[in-house]
Amino acid sequence: MIENYRYHGVRENLDTVYKVNPEAGRLDEDVEDLQSRSITWY
Repeated sequence: MIENYRYHGVRENLDTVYKVNPEAGRLDEDVEDLQSRSITWY
Protein backbone atom coordinates (compact mmCIF):
# COMPACT_ATOMS: atom_id res chain seq x y z
CA MET A 1 0.00 0.00 0.00
CA ILE A 2 1.07 3.57 -0.60
CA GLU A 3 0.82 4.51 3.10
CA ASN A 4 3.81 2.25 3.75
CA TYR A 5 6.00 4.56 1.66
CA ARG A 6 4.73 7.88 2.96
CA TYR A 7 7.96 8.74 4.79
CA HIS A 8 10.30 6.69 2.65
CA GLY A 9 13.57 8.54 2.20
CA VAL A 10 12.72 11.49 4.44
CA ARG A 11 15.49 10.81 6.94
CA GLU A 12 18.03 10.19 4.21
CA ASN A 13 17.12 13.49 2.54
CA LEU A 14 17.36 15.40 5.82
CA ASP A 15 20.73 13.78 6.57
CA THR A 16 21.98 14.93 3.18
CA VAL A 17 20.90 18.53 3.80
CA TYR A 18 22.40 18.72 7.27
CA LYS A 19 25.69 17.11 6.20
CA VAL A 20 26.11 19.89 3.64
CA ASN A 21 25.11 22.66 6.05
CA PRO A 22 25.10 21.46 9.69
CA GLU A 23 24.19 24.97 10.88
CA ALA A 24 20.86 24.72 9.04
CA GLY A 25 19.53 22.59 11.88
CA ARG A 26 20.42 25.05 14.62
CA LEU A 27 17.87 27.33 16.20
CA ASP A 28 18.39 31.04 16.49
CA GLU A 29 19.62 31.78 20.03
CA ASP A 30 16.60 33.96 20.79
CA VAL A 31 14.18 31.27 19.63
CA GLU A 32 16.03 28.65 21.65
CA ASP A 33 15.82 30.86 24.75
CA LEU A 34 12.10 31.50 24.27
CA GLN A 35 11.39 27.80 23.79
CA SER A 36 13.36 26.97 26.90
CA ARG A 37 11.46 29.56 28.92
CA SER A 38 8.11 28.31 27.63
CA ILE A 39 8.65 24.89 29.23
CA THR A 40 10.21 26.10 32.49
CA TRP A 41 8.08 25.44 35.54
CA TYR A 42 7.64 28.40 37.82
